[in-house]
Amino acid sequence: MSVYEIKSEEDFANVLGQSNKIVVVDFSATWCGPCKKAAPLYSRLATLMPEILFCKLDIDELDSIAKKCVIKSVPTFIYFKNGREITRTLGADVNVVFDVCKKLL
Repeated sequence: MSVYEIKSEEDFANVLGQSNKIVVVDFSATWCGPCKKAAPLYSRLATLMPEILFCKLDIDELDSIAKKCVIKSVPTFIYFKNGREITRTLGADVNVVFDVCKKLL
C-alpha cells in the first residue's frame, strides 16, 4: 500500500472518517529537509503495515488544517482513531513512528 496524499479539507475529513483503521498523517512541507529524508522510510511503513492508513499532508497547501491541528513544526505525525487524535510525534525519526504504530495495533 502507498501513502495517500490529502489534497483538501473534504479529503481530510473523509480519511479521518475511516473508523475501522488507524490513520497516521504526516504533516510536512516541500521545503523541509528532514521531511524529504523521512519520506521514503514512511512510504516503506505503508507497505509493511497495510492495516494502517498512512497519509501525507502539505502544510503550505492546506494551512487551514495545519492550524486546526496546531502544527508547530514539521514533520509532525498525528495518529488518529475514529476521527480523534490518539497521539502525535515530532521529528523525522521514522523508527519512532513505527514503534507507535506497533503499539496502536
